[in-house]
Amino acid sequence: MYKNYYAVLGLTKSASKSEVKSRFRQLAKQWHPDVCKEPNATHKMQEITEAYLILYDDEARNRYDKIYVNLFEKKETFRQEYQSQKTSSRKNVHEVQDDTLDKWILKAQKQAIDILQQSFDDVIGISKRGCLYSLYSFGLSTIIYVVVIILAIIALKFWNKH
Repeated sequence: MYKNYYAVLGLTKSASKSEVKSRFRQLAKQWHPDVCKEPNATHKMQEITEAYLILYDDEARNRYDKIYVNLFEKKETFRQEYQSQKTSSRKNVHEVQDDTLDKWILKAQKQAIDILQQSFDDVIGISKRGCLYSLYSFGLSTIIYVVVIILAIIALKFWNKH
C-alpha cells in the first residue's frame, strides 16, 4: 500500500521542489531522534526521509503523482467502486502497480534507515572522541596542576631559605 507522502510532509500536491526541501528540513529538525524524545521519533524520521526522497526526485515524483491521483484524490470514488466490487469476484480495476516506483520506494525506505543509522553512528563516534578529549584534558590539567604545586613548594622552600 502506498503512503500519502504529501500528507507525511504536510504539503499539497502542488508544492514546489524547494517547498519539499524546506518542509523536510523543518520536520527533520523537529523529529530527529537526537532532538525529539517521542518513542516513535525514529520511525517518524524514517517516514519523513522516505517521503522527501520520493517527492524531491523529479522522475520518482512524476510516477508517484500518477498513483497519487488514483489513490488519494479519487479516494471516495475509488472506495465506492471498491465496495461494489467487493461482493463480486472481479479484481479491483483501480489497483495501480508501478514496479519501478515500488523499487524506488523500497530504496528510499532503505536509504532513510541508513541515513538514521549513520546519524547514530556519527553521534556515538563524536561522543567517544569527546570523552577521550575530556580524559586527555583532565589528565593534562592534572599534570599541570601537580607541576604547579611542586614548583610552588620548591619556591616556598627557596623563599624560606633566604
